[in-house]
Amino acid sequence: SVTASPTVATTYTVTGTTAGCNGTATVTVAVNPLPSYTAGANVAICSGNSTPLTVSEPVASGAIQLPGSGANYISIPTIASLKLMTTNFTVSMWIYVTSTSHQNILFHGLGCSTWASWFLGIGGAESNDYPGKVVFGYRTSNGGGMNQVASPGNVSTNTWVHVTGTYDGSNLRLYLDGTLASTVAASGTPFNNSDNLYIGQDPGCGGRNIMNGRIDGLQIWNTTRSASDISTYYNQHVAAATAGVIGSWAFDESSGATVIDSSTSANNGTIVGSLTRITSGTAPILGSGTSTYSWAPAATLSVSTGSSVVATPTVTTTYTVTGTNGNGCVNMAMVTVSGWESVYTAEAD
Repeated sequence: SVTASPTVATTYTVTGTTAGCNGTATVTVAVNPLPSYTAGANVAICSGNSTPLTVSEPVASGAIQLPGSGANYISIPTIASLKLMTTNFTVSMWIYVTSTSHQNILFHGLGCSTWASWFLGIGGAESNDYPGKVVFGYRTSNGGGMNQVASPGNVSTNTWVHVTGTYDGSNLRLYLDGTLASTVAASGTPFNNSDNLYIGQDPGCGGRNIMNGRIDGLQIWNTTRSASDISTYYNQHVAAATAGVIGSWAFDESSGATVIDSSTSANNGTIVGSLTRITSGTAPILGSGTSTYSWAPAATLSVSTGSSVVATPTVTTTYTVTGTNGNGCVNMAMVTVSGWESVYTAEAD
């Protein structure tokens, strides 16, 4: 038994020897980043007054810029869970497109080899069935059994749009920016497709339906997220360790060809060709909705837990808020409230 304290994701190998025979086993320890919290600027109040204090969780976010031409895309290896051969799944991500042309944003298949078993894009999968519209769907067989749902209007261009597609065994639903946009009846499950998941185009048939724009915050679930969950959390960073998440790619890496899957699947993707990593103009993702907070000292606070409290100090007081995110990682922020006391005297004429 040993204790590991890695600073980056590390795979450890243990070698055992019995009767002169050796065997090995490996284990990978992922390192989740500490959350970042801010409790706002220090504030001064008059003696006897109160002031609200609120903690927020800024998210350092990156994104990927796709050039709209050439063999430039992301390839994510297929694993059993990524095939989505189930009647309950959810796919969500941020997209920023510069035109309403036919674009394969997510394509689980390979043209001229297999049809897409599931997909998300503008216009459709292989065919531009719904020009200009956001389309999410799947096939129950290779080349047949198409089920797809399209947005009622064309996709908004040159702005970030959050897209969520869900399937519950009876209906496909499409949500835009947390609001239900379209529902269609559907049945069956995606067919068994061993091709990779491609982001940004279908690289088969020489490459087609190439995306020109940006992507951010892709998550795939083996559950059907509810309308209330999607509405509440669509613009928040949902922890990769959340139950049901089988793939979570934040695209926050600063360099290199690897895009890290921070879910328990650890199914990292690879950049093929040349894509641009950006750190400004990224999706408007807020802090995790799964964080919990505790404040101290509690004596002069309205409550001691939650993201917002009311402070009524009688002397200058520094309050500390401790946050714990969905991964169990802990960090703190502090804010000082200064008290001012006014003294008046009355003099006789």
